[in-house]
Amino acid sequence: MLDFEYSLKTNIVFGENRSACAGELCARYGAKKVLVVYGGDYLKKSGLLDRILGSIKENGLRWAEFGDVIPSPTLESVGAGLEVYRREKCDFILSIGGGSAIDTGKAIALGTQTASLEELWNRVFLNYEPLETPVQTGVVLTTAASGSETGDSCVIAYGNRKQIGTSGWCRPAFAILDPVNLLSLPPFQTACGAADIFSHLQERYFVRVPHNDLNDRFLEAAMRLTVQTAELLLVHPDDLDLRAQLMWTSTIGHNGLLDVGRNGGDWACHFIEHEISARLPIVHGEGMAMLTPAWMRFVAKRPDCRDRMMQFASRVWGAEFPQDGDYGIELAIRRQVNWYRLLGLRTDLKNVEGFTDELAVEIADSFGWNPGQFVSLDRDAILEILRSAMK
Repeated sequence: MLDFEYSLKTNIVFGENRSACAGELCARYGAKKVLVVYGGDYLKKSGLLDRILGSIKENGLRWAEFGDVIPSPTLESVGAGLEVYRREKCDFILSIGGGSAIDTGKAIALGTQTASLEELWNRVFLNYEPLETPVQTGVVLTTAASGSETGDSCVIAYGNRKQIGTSGWCRPAFAILDPVNLLSLPPFQTACGAADIFSHLQERYFVRVPHNDLNDRFLEAAMRLTVQTAELLLVHPDDLDLRAQLMWTSTIGHNGLLDVGRNGGDWACHFIEHEISARLPIVHGEGMAMLTPAWMRFVAKRPDCRDRMMQFASRVWGAEFPQDGDYGIELAIRRQVNWYRLLGLRTDLKNVEGFTDELAVEIADSFGWNPGQFVSLDRDAILEILRSAMK
């Protein structure tokens, strides 16, 4: 187990109908004029946006709206939001939504400290500078997926690149986790969110740091719970307790607590998927379902990965050992694939419109470094995984 320091800046407000606290919390953190960041018509149709704006007004605050958040937010969309922030002289950012809205809000906060979007892109997303910003953000969460509500990173696309920027300064000051906001989610969005949650847990699980048994057990339990809860939500989509369980698992799975004493996890699948969804209109959670089984089969061929794969197969997917190790690992992979399919997600790239072998080569060639800490992937390894996912 490695040495570590851990602190969580974000104040988490969890519970039914706690969205009404938004204005009070913005005021508590010093806001005078709030930029409200969101996207889509569902917030207006559900009445959630009006309730939150009413809360802001009741607490004596002014606000401006940026309602043009897009899925897989781009640098250009961040720039549009930044323009509203500056023009309206805001001093706080409140994101309402899931990962796209939250990441947009974080990027706007970081962008306030740069003279141009190019500077923001180069410093934060290409050179990974932990840029400081005094601008605070808050979140009203409406999905269970990305875990960005308490995280210190944001994912933004520019051209054919989708990059992660990280700075402790953009970690939200507060996050309202109201499971009522999840009741209107359609089945596909719920499924993509569950797959995303599972991927965050799985990426953290595959490490080479020994003797981190407690977090291993936490991760295994969270993965099993994600599988079971997502399956139950297929039958009981209006069960508030199930929605609450999935929402909290999403947050715990990506707030850094389960990283401590490890090296942070592998993350190769995430980096490769970002290159795919930067080029094609694929929802991130489904993209992970398409790519992860191919990565698992690639890793399983390596003798130095065998023990970890067998532990994962046994503790998460119920493979029984001692038995033939190859069979047990393949059994776990198949059970994971079947879970994705039960949720209605695609599990390969072969029928994805626009994904060709030429694109696979382009993506493999786009990496100037080797992603992955559990297994470092060179260009040929990335191409092998992509081609395997196409079969």
